[in-house]
Amino acid sequence: MTTKQQKLFSRLSRLAVQSKPALQTGRSFHVAFGIHQGHVIALGYNNYFKTSPSTLSYTKDSGKYFPKTHAESDLIRKLRKCDVPSGKVTILVVRIGSGNKMALSKPCANCAHRLGLNQYKDVWFSSGEVTFEKL
Repeated sequence: MTTKQQKLFSRLSRLAVQSKPALQTGRSFHVAFGIHQGHVIALGYNNYFKTSPSTLSYTKDSGKYFPKTHAESDLIRKLRKCDVPSGKVTILVVRIGSGNKMALSKPCANCAHRLGLNQYKDVWFSSGEVTFEKL
């Protein structure tokens, strides 16, 4: 990870903390950012009240995942409306846990599969209070 990416990801993590009171609908709070040339072009967040058709169909087969909208699914839907090719978009997924600290936010198997299908430039996720990992 470059220093420039580290600074941007830290800034976006602080933005996620600030967004939590307005956007959190359940126990966990995940935010996914679509980034192009250092700018956020779309934002997705998990929602306990909305279902996502892709998550719902995957749930029927695996029985492992709750059929609610994951931040990654919400972001993918919003990025389809952007004019930027997916190969030029970097994804950052952040989970804000208790005490407003970052926590592990590795995409589930379904979201990781969908992110791979769209061939985004890079997919990063929070892996601790101050660290990020690449998927």
